Amino acid sequence: MIGGDREVYCISISITPEEVIRIYPFTSRVLKSIAIQKVLRSHRELILSRDRYKPLFISMLSNSLGRRMYSLYNSKHQILKPGEIYYGRVCLSPAGGASIDPDLEGYVDTPFGRILYWVESIEVHRMSSLGLRGGGRFYVELLTPALISSKIIMYSNSNGGSGKEVELFRIPTPGSILAYSLKLWNSIAPPELRLPKPCDEESARRYEALFALKAEACTGVEMAKIRSVVLETGKRGDGKSKTDTGFKGRMRFKIACEEVEEIVVKTMELAQMLGIGRSRGIGLGEIKLTPHQPS
Repeated sequence: MIGGDREVYCISISITPEEVIRIYPFTSRVLKSIAIQKVLRSHRELILSRDRYKPLFISMLSNSLGRRMYSLYNSKHQILKPGEIYYGRVCLSPAGGASIDPDLEGYVDTPFGRILYWVESIEVHRMSSLGLRGGGRFYVELLTPALISSKIIMYSNSNGGSGKEVELFRIPTPGSILAYSLKLWNSIAPPELRLPKPCDEESARRYEALFALKAEACTGVEMAKIRSVVLETGKRGDGKSKTDTGFKGRMRFKIACEEVEEIVVKTMELAQMLGIGRSRGIGLGEIKLTPHQPS
């Protein structure tokens, strides 16, 4: 931490297994094992924390085509092949200005097999410098399913607009996505950077509840191509699978009020690093933001 600021580290990692690895459901578990043992050993407590808003994101592994590798509930295992290179990233913001001191390359024995890994790059971002370009009109692409509880129903003509067949489909509410990004921001920001400024911790909590309503009221969904998927996110006490419904796809938001826009351009860039929704520490809720430039 630098004089009331806070740093976010994004570490890009490549791996190749020495043997065939079959993994279900999330390949992020491989990256998590590497992070605990080699890349972020001094931050083991953060990695294992169950805090909903912890400042950590561990991605799924991606193949050479950029496809995030994970399995839906009751679907096939993901296969990692020896000689193939897979890619991932870990982003974190250590508390108290703590630094990172990763082992940059080597072999590691994981619960899934022996793996060669190497760190491709390390980016350092300061929260005070974050801010989306292009303002309050942008695409949100959910690269991996996001576990967001608040949903709305939208209507779509499935036959090209003739109006004879209408489909109903659910999407995450814009307010729930934007409000989550603010809560994530305020949960890790030093007092000088909490939003809205100036803002102590108690005031921040009160404003977050109000912000969810404001964001919902003044954010339009101009386009949505979203599908819901079922994921296995753990085991229950009786050994049965615990499942959750996530959302994957693309939406275009248009924010119509300045107050919300000024906050969102900061908080959503942080969310682009740390994710949105539950289970960000195992690769869910990875997003990509793109400014919308009308033709």
